[in-house]
Amino acid sequence: MSGQVAPVHLDPAAMRGATEYPDAEAVRAQIELMMSRPEFDASARNRRFLSYVVDETLAGRAARIKAYTIALAVFDRGEDFDPLTDPIVRIEASRLRRAIEHYYLTAGKHDRIRVDMPKGSYIPTFSSVAPEEVDSSSVRPPLPAETPRPVPAAMDAGIAAPAWKYRRLAIGLFAALVLALIAVAYVGGRFQGSLPDARGTALERPSIMVLPFENVDIDNRYAYIATGMTYEIISQLTRFEDFFVFGPRNALPHSVTDTPDLTRTPDFVLAGTVQATDRSIRINIMLTEQATGRSLWAWTREETLSPSGIIAATQSISRNIVNVLAQPDGVLLDEFQKEIAHKPSINLSSYQCVISFRTYWRSYARNSFDDTWECLERSIAREPGFAPAYSALALMNVDRYRFGFGGGDAAGTALARAEELARKAEQLEPRSSQPYLALSLSLWFQHRIDESIATAERGLSFNPNNAELMADLGLRYAQLGQWDRALALTNEAYQRDPSAPSGYRAVHFLHAYMTGNYRNALAQAEQMGAATTIYSHVARAAALGQLGELSRAAEAVADILRIDPQYGSNARTDLAKRNMMPDLIEAIVDGLRKAGLAI
Repeated sequence: MSGQVAPVHLDPAAMRGATEYPDAEAVRAQIELMMSRPEFDASARNRRFLSYVVDETLAGRAARIKAYTIALAVFDRGEDFDPLTDPIVRIEASRLRRAIEHYYLTAGKHDRIRVDMPKGSYIPTFSSVAPEEVDSSSVRPPLPAETPRPVPAAMDAGIAAPAWKYRRLAIGLFAALVLALIAVAYVGGRFQGSLPDARGTALERPSIMVLPFENVDIDNRYAYIATGMTYEIISQLTRFEDFFVFGPRNALPHSVTDTPDLTRTPDFVLAGTVQATDRSIRINIMLTEQATGRSLWAWTREETLSPSGIIAATQSISRNIVNVLAQPDGVLLDEFQKEIAHKPSINLSSYQCVISFRTYWRSYARNSFDDTWECLERSIAREPGFAPAYSALALMNVDRYRFGFGGGDAAGTALARAEELARKAEQLEPRSSQPYLALSLSLWFQHRIDESIATAERGLSFNPNNAELMADLGLRYAQLGQWDRALALTNEAYQRDPSAPSGYRAVHFLHAYMTGNYRNALAQAEQMGAATTIYSHVARAAALGQLGELSRAAEAVADILRIDPQYGSNARTDLAKRNMMPDLIEAIVDGLRKAGLAI
């Protein structure tokens, strides 16, 4: 890292307990220290990302740090890069922030220099922390709220049509609205039915009130669009099991809202306006925190309409809004993750344990495995009717088998327990999609391939918005060499949730690798993350071996051997354990051998 010494950009909110401003050399030394520790679980690209923004800041060029300049300097994008259509910088910044957060909660908790990248900015901040403030119980000040996130929307373009055609469309949209109301009422009944065994924990789940969207047209010709969009959003939100969804009471006589035991003030309120003309539709959305009135997310979009595209357009817009709100890395759960980030696991409630698991699951952070495991074990002992804890613990048993976490699976019992826990979760919430990911994976690693695929497909039928289940199913098809289905599922999963776990980039890696596009395979491998598991390093080494870049390949091989010194002799067995097709196995082994791994 280089550049002339310049004034350091400091974070005023982080200065509680600060004794002095760190100088530039101290900051550089801190970055080198972070990079040398395995607890800083960032990909190679995100390490370059951090180095770049720190160098620019220390050189007095912080004002130049924008998504565009980062994309060109770090992510090899061309000059035609558009951050509105390519979210790579925003996605990787989110992963980098998590890696920094994890580092300071583990190996860096006693460091004297603090480096942060506050949400809403790519400019790093630095602070010196007094020795008495640096201990295991220190609480980090909250990060600033993230700036509004753009939502992609695919709309049909067209021309105006006579008013009588719109009346036909109104009838069609009304029919869709009726179906949405039936779905919401059904899910409300399902939610009610699953509560008695775990009512206290269920009430901890975040709740969102969707207010009727307001039609702001001069006339009321298109008022039905606002009404239809309100209930389309409610219908799609109810597919996610992590939330209570409140809707307009007078429209949903059997909804969750009207259950006396569930009367509560919602945590979040979603409101919006719709303005439609013969040629276009304009949507304004605002999510606020009910207790404080704080605006958490906002979005405005205007799109061209065609007569044949109104229903599809409203459904597509609603689906994109719901994905930004409700996916595991979405706005709603992000607020709860911030709340529990600094709590010891022993103090977490059952629902908070599940949220803690979600944080682990998206990075496979080995250092947080044991605490999360113990938290979930306490949860199912304390509240045996709370299905999400069973699903989460089942997935951790799968990780114990496939990654060797938590002391590994020497007794060979992890997969049997994973299946048992997943089936219990399915029994408690048979129409929830969450148990099916855990059950599918437990069956997959028991080599019950057809059962595994059928289980994942069934779970996806309950919640087609579940990007994680969709991406995992795509990976299974890729390992079977069924590329069309694998790529379709994976691409749709990342479209629905661009920050889905990076490990599913393995689908694009395998496809590029098997088609001889080793340069693209390397690019995909470098996005796989999860540095504490072996497979991103295996992918990187194999691609570099095929490219003949032996010095970089040697580094990747060293990373493999750091995790498993015997991997060379076990590679074929390990890949077969994952049900990879024989030609895939031999192709990967060939790349590893060329990289210098003794096979």
